[in-house]
Amino acid sequence: RGDDRGGFCGFENAEGRTFDGSDLPPSLAEGGADFTVRNLTDCTVTLQTKFVGLRMSNLVGCTISCGPVSGPVYVQNCEGCSISVASRQLRVHDTTYTTLLAHTSAGPILENCTHIRVGPLDRTAAACLGVEKDGHNAYKEVRDFGWLRHGQPSPNWCLIETEEGGKGGERLETKHIESPEPAEQDDGSDEDEL
Repeated sequence: RGDDRGGFCGFENAEGRTFDGSDLPPSLAEGGADFTVRNLTDCTVTLQTKFVGLRMSNLVGCTISCGPVSGPVYVQNCEGCSISVASRQLRVHDTTYTTLLAHTSAGPILENCTHIRVGPLDRTAAACLGVEKDGHNAYKEVRDFGWLRHGQPSPNWCLIETEEGGKGGERLETKHIESPEPAEQDDGSDEDEL
């Protein structure tokens, strides 16, 4: 259940639950606060509430759809999740096998992440999360601080595209992702010509 006592505002410590706006105390349902989702396993969280900031940590096998968030969204230590957000900024740390469907003003930032799929929110989700119809979406402008080799694609993430944008709701398993292999470097020599 949503809680705003003692400085904590969010959902935590649950397994196999579904959370939506009806779980929020009236003071939080109006939005305008920072919100936290943490320590959840196999849960679904759907919030169409305006938040200033959103923090997600220690999630396993969860489906999250939240926004709009006027500030940053922080994702940390998540595995096998599907996360749909509309925010100004998206920062992801220590996360694996996760799909990020986003509408962001600034490109997503990844740090110490592997097997990440990044795509746009589909039109329906974007409309539900308060995204302007023609607003700029920087979801493709991913910066991976774990891969700094200029000119070579990161093996840690890949883009997903469809006509309607990404589809959320499915848990990402290892077999569903194919990250690009780093390009082999050409040292300028050609062994066959010797």
